[in-house]
Amino acid sequence: MLPLEGITVIAVEQAVAAPFCSSRLADAGAHVIKVERPEGDFARGYDAAARGQSSYFVWLNRGKDSQVIDLSTQQGRGQLEKLIAGADVLLQNLKPGSMDRLGFSLQRLRKDYPSLICCTISGYGDEGPDVADLQTMLPRFEGEVDGDFGSITEAAVLDYQRSRGLDVDGLVGQQTWTALYAHKAPLPPPPPPPHMLSKKDQVAIEKIASNSEAAGYYWEDRGEAPAGYTSGMALAFAQTYRKLLAGHPAAIEMAKARRDSDYDALNVYREEFEDLNIPIDRDGPDVLRGLYALMLGHGMRESSGKHCCGRDQSADNVESTTCEAGLMQTSYNAHSFSDPEFSELMAEYGDPSNQGTCYLSAFEEEVSCSASDWESYGSGVGYQFQELCKHCPAFAVETCGLTLRARCDHYGPIIRGETELTAAAEDLFKQVQDYVDRHVEVA
Repeated sequence: MLPLEGITVIAVEQAVAAPFCSSRLADAGAHVIKVERPEGDFARGYDAAARGQSSYFVWLNRGKDSQVIDLSTQQGRGQLEKLIAGADVLLQNLKPGSMDRLGFSLQRLRKDYPSLICCTISGYGDEGPDVADLQTMLPRFEGEVDGDFGSITEAAVLDYQRSRGLDVDGLVGQQTWTALYAHKAPLPPPPPPPHMLSKKDQVAIEKIASNSEAAGYYWEDRGEAPAGYTSGMALAFAQTYRKLLAGHPAAIEMAKARRDSDYDALNVYREEFEDLNIPIDRDGPDVLRGLYALMLGHGMRESSGKHCCGRDQSADNVESTTCEAGLMQTSYNAHSFSDPEFSELMAEYGDPSNQGTCYLSAFEEEVSCSASDWESYGSGVGYQFQELCKHCPAFAVETCGLTLRARCDHYGPIIRGETELTAAAEDLFKQVQDYVDRHVEVA
């Protein structure tokens, strides 16, 4: 009888460090259940030397059971919880903080499973001389060479991996060390995203916004908007308008004629649009412009124009799918009303190569964000949605546009009639539309 027979080990692992450890436990008789993401442990692709399979993967994972679990979903996290409940040991080597964000913090596991042995492992540790060597070797590293793998070092590693075409996971394993020692050259810069405005056009549109009547408008109970909010919304409109001209599905949905429905914000505010002579009854740019005019007031009502605004602190809800976030205070559960366009936008803006289309630097002007503003709640796709809303304001705006057209009762200020619709807002977006028509090439 082997010494660890009867012991169950759950290994949430990838690459080399934790798989090497759990393979020794399996050799000693433990029942090791390896948890892999849907696309598999990336060590499966290290080589094809073992009869078409990765020699690393075969060497490190023999004698284990493998179970595919998508930990980004609530169902997947529930599956892992059941495995842990029946285990003796939990071993993991995910990126620092990942298990906490997924809801499996060490403190919680100790409380719920007092007899569970928990082990977090990394190939080279989170501090010490190897980390100092890493910091020294990372090109243009801006942090202190202190041997501590903190947030600055992690961000530098992610940037390095992304720029060299490596697996972007924040883990410094064989692939990353090999690239560092070989002084691997960065990839050529990718072309700008197809809908992104040029720097010249961004400057011109921000100037239109700053000189507009909307920039100095005094919003009821909110005052003047931060300069960045008005400029950012002008950029977001220009981008969505370009998408409309190019046939983008989400932009087309936003620009559809008013529907005779209490779920369509354009119908709820029909009288206000008529009073301002803003046409909303025919598909096209006029409707999109009117929607953005409504959103300019809506964002001021919901967040006072702060892109980083977190959940409503007066509510006790901290579920990832129902926590509101960002300029427009949308929550992820709104996606079901306008999918697939909503989820397609999330994939589009979540792609690091499209970061330039977020216009975060514009929205940040005159905005101060607290730690509580930046805090996101829960885990999985709902958590990711909150983060994206705050760090990519253009995404928050477009998903709000879809939600206002499909299920506007998602927003209290809309159904209570508190959102202001102004002629100044519509005039701002008309000026931006005219600029785009004259100067900006359609993607």
